[in-house]
Amino acid sequence: MKGSVTENVGTGVDIEYVREPLGPFAIIAPFNFPAMIPLYFTWAAATGNPVIVKPSEHCPLTTIRLIELAHEAGFPPGVVNMVLGDKSVVEDLAAHPDVVGLSFVGSSEIAKLVYTMVTATGKRCQAQGGSKNHLVVTDTAVLDKCLPNIVSSMLGNSSQRCFAGSNLVVYDSIYDGFMDRFLAAVKKLRLGHGMDDSVDLGPVISAEALGRFEAAVDTAQAQGADVLIDGRGARVDGYPDGNWLAPTILAAGPGMEAFDQELFGPVRCVTRVSGLDEAIGVVNASTYGHTAAIYTEQGGVAREFRQRAEVGQVGINIGTPAPIAFYPVGGRKTSFYGSLRGRANDAVDFYTDKKIVVSTWHIDTTQESGVDPAFEGTS
Repeated sequence: MKGSVTENVGTGVDIEYVREPLGPFAIIAPFNFPAMIPLYFTWAAATGNPVIVKPSEHCPLTTIRLIELAHEAGFPPGVVNMVLGDKSVVEDLAAHPDVVGLSFVGSSEIAKLVYTMVTATGKRCQAQGGSKNHLVVTDTAVLDKCLPNIVSSMLGNSSQRCFAGSNLVVYDSIYDGFMDRFLAAVKKLRLGHGMDDSVDLGPVISAEALGRFEAAVDTAQAQGADVLIDGRGARVDGYPDGNWLAPTILAAGPGMEAFDQELFGPVRCVTRVSGLDEAIGVVNASTYGHTAAIYTEQGGVAREFRQRAEVGQVGINIGTPAPIAFYPVGGRKTSFYGSLRGRANDAVDFYTDKKIVVSTWHIDTTQESGVDPAFEGTS
């Protein structure tokens, strides 16, 4: 909230700006992080704005409890609010005359619609979209160190996170040996109830999502992809109605839907490239621009990759380059609609407006002492 002051920009003239809150903001959260992303309301509240949080209709209970805790902690009535519902609630919030802005996290398709709808009414909007994150494995990668990170990035949280590695891009010179180790590691992952400490992957969010992922594998096969590991038809003892999809690995490349379009689940693609230029070409050809990572021990290669990759976050030997809270977060291209990213200084800019004050003061020279003559000599 810090402003800025410059004295004497002209003779006896000072200029400054102060930040002021704008009013009620709406926070539209996705299902996959039902605590972290609803808690983005803290940026709006800390800068003086009331908030309305709408959690995903798939998992509202966590957010309900967060709002209860906010009230128990002493937030005044009307500062932190919640509304439940589906997309119609988002439309109502976007159109409501008292809502001054909206922060959204979801798919790129919906992010674009939301951004267009909100900004058309003159409101502020930041809309985080989807991703298709590429992990580039070079010929200098230390596989003993990198392989667990790659597997975790691609399949942790059942791949239901925007920072998950989606496409594995492997140098041709190491492809065969790397794939033997990668596929063996993936096959060791255990599917099951997420509260079981021995489990690596839980179910996907819904039956509709499961059907979409299985259809994507069918389409990939029809387009020429090879199914290296097939997780369709997975079962978990004791949970016959779960939305189970075991890790599914496809040998697929650019131009195939499974490689090009976001699949928010454990269907991952692998392709081979000749070297760095081709790998960067694959990254930059994507319509998404959320993250990309490279595994290398060559500083020059890493430096060139970080400069040329057209994404919002870059990982170097880190497959999930998620920034901590005092750094901004957001992508490029269809992964982000807006000009100010979430969190950190960008959030302060988004939730406040700058007011400029230019001032000078005219002193009455007959009263140089600043004391009214009528009071001179009085005790």
